Amino acid sequence: MFNIHPPTLVSRILCFGVVLWSAALAAGSIKVPDGWQATQEGNQWVLRPSGLKSGQVFKLVVFRDVDLQEKDLQTYFKQFLAQNGPEHGKVLQQGGIEAQGQFLTASVAVQSQGNTLVLFYSAFEAGAGRGQVALVMTSQDQELTSKYAPVAGDILGSVVALYQVQSSALASADLPAGAKVGGKIQGGLYTCTQHFTTIEPGKFSLSLYDNGEWRIGDKNGKVGYNPRTGQIDISVLLNLYNSNYDPDKVTVYYRDINNKPSIYSNVSLTPITCAYAGKTQQPSPEEEAKKKAEKEAQEAEARRFKWYTAPGKGLQFKDIEGIYLHYRSQYNSYSMLYDYVEEYNLLLKDGWMYGNLVVTPADLDVKASRKNEPKNWFKWKRQGEDIVYLDDGEWRKLEGTKVIPAKPGEKIQGSFLFLANNSNMVTGGSVYKEYFHFDRKGGYAISSTSSLYASGMPGYSGSSTTYTDSSGSSSSFAAGTPNGFAGGGSENQTGNPDLAGTYTLDGYTLVLKTRSGKTVRKLFFFPSNKKDQVVIDGVTYWIPSD
Repeated sequence: MFNIHPPTLVSRILCFGVVLWSAALAAGSIKVPDGWQATQEGNQWVLRPSGLKSGQVFKLVVFRDVDLQEKDLQTYFKQFLAQNGPEHGKVLQQGGIEAQGQFLTASVAVQSQGNTLVLFYSAFEAGAGRGQVALVMTSQDQELTSKYAPVAGDILGSVVALYQVQSSALASADLPAGAKVGGKIQGGLYTCTQHFTTIEPGKFSLSLYDNGEWRIGDKNGKVGYNPRTGQIDISVLLNLYNSNYDPDKVTVYYRDINNKPSIYSNVSLTPITCAYAGKTQQPSPEEEAKKKAEKEAQEAEARRFKWYTAPGKGLQFKDIEGIYLHYRSQYNSYSMLYDYVEEYNLLLKDGWMYGNLVVTPADLDVKASRKNEPKNWFKWKRQGEDIVYLDDGEWRKLEGTKVIPAKPGEKIQGSFLFLANNSNMVTGGSVYKEYFHFDRKGGYAISSTSSLYASGMPGYSGSSTTYTDSSGSSSSFAAGTPNGFAGGGSENQTGNPDLAGTYTLDGYTLVLKTRSGKTVRKLFFFPSNKKDQVVIDGVTYWIPSD
């Protein structure tokens, strides 16, 4: 029978245990020693020296820490040995579990591919309620073990030292007797108290969520948490965090002697304590954002115009009395100028007026529209030289002038501009320009320019401009200070084939056939006989004089 405890091997194992223990007390931060290689294999780290000869085996395996699930470390370690030892070969002999300081150790001899290997296991506590196991696997070679065991001990010692440092920091937390730090966070509502010394305690509510989010009033964010130590980071502004500069300033999640979830923080001048108070009634920020997005999507769907027919299957041109356009002035408080807002109404020869025209009349489903948006339909009639319509039981004068539809197959020439100005001379702002370019051969192209301007303190300014057309886009920026001027730019040659193609005009319809093969139908008309302006989908474009 193979004996893993001859005097030389026993002394070697004991020596190795002492090395591990002394290193655990003195080691600093974890780092891979020179001449060693570290690889992550599944849930474990494997460290090997690079100077091994053929047939030699020596490696340190550090397994991931685990939740002991209310077991003591020795019970978990025993189960781990029973499962892990046979994975490395035929078990020849297994020693008993021994306590060496804060370690539990055990050795196992296995036969693997004709070679005898010694497995030296160490188990230790890795924070409250958690445990971790390390394995040194070596050939039965005293010289090999003597050479590499001290280095492996230093590495393992640095792992243990991390928990010692964390435990030292937690010692500054004034937790009640029987407190158990760490573990899984209980989501729910926590009642928190700021313990002032001279005035009444301050109260606030904290909600923790299973998805790792927190909420206090209108503030929210993601929780940072170490389940080993219980150290929890919620908000710096609210003094619920762990200081990077003073290790004694901590915020800790724990369960009291009655297993009630609690939080303690000594970061502020006076401590903060939070106690679990049951389920929270507020949704998590993520859930709230999802519901808000769903509501906005539903509202957008409700606003989306749906009362249209197949192309050209709506109103016939002969059924239309005309479209009347009125420009209403509206003060823009940002640009400090007046904008002109288009208001137009579709009058039918049967005496009905429609006030929500967003598609070409040729595609309007009148029956569906009257059924689903009856408030946008009005009776109209002529009254002398005026046109009046019946609104809420009262006849009102219709403002505006009759627009000019396009002739079938009509061609136009020019670059028509739409301008949106939200800037001023004091603070800057944004300016958006869009051009529809038409030619008499039936071609169209769309281009746009977006500009941002910033100004304020004397001598300081900035601007950026982006130009886009069917061939791509280009951007430029400039910044000025009292000390100088800087600028730059970029180009994107990826074109958009939807911004160019051919067009057809017919009545109140503009049909665009893009280079990508799409067909787009838009509402179209001329505001006047001059035809120097066009309205496309309710927006007025004009030919600039310069």
